[in-house]
Amino acid sequence: MKYFFLFILSISLFSCDTELSTDDSVREEPTHLLSKEVFTDLYYDIQLTEAAVRIEIGKGADSKEISAYLYEKLLEKYGITPTDLKENVRYYSSDPQQMSDIQTEVVNRLTKKEAELTNQ
Repeated sequence: MKYFFLFILSISLFSCDTELSTDDSVREEPTHLLSKEVFTDLYYDIQLTEAAVRIEIGKGADSKEISAYLYEKLLEKYGITPTDLKENVRYYSSDPQQMSDIQTEVVNRLTKKEAELTNQ
């Protein structure tokens, strides 16, 4: 159930960008384009990061501070800037089928991870 909420939240976040276009002639590659596989890994890590932020907030942590720290580490892991992240999200979100494939893969991974953690 937690991952379903994350999935719905992520869809909402990605659908809020009014600059998205499904017109391929307008679809520009970002300066630092991540492969679909790397972007999928990044998207999975974003979901885990968001879950970690919520857990830390539940423990009384400062949401802005913990979120900034975790996202800084995430961007370092992938060697990208916040602008690179935004451009890649815009790029992949501009193709609904491709983004749907990515989201399905991420949900499958999260479900598998949840099952692993539940069985420990």
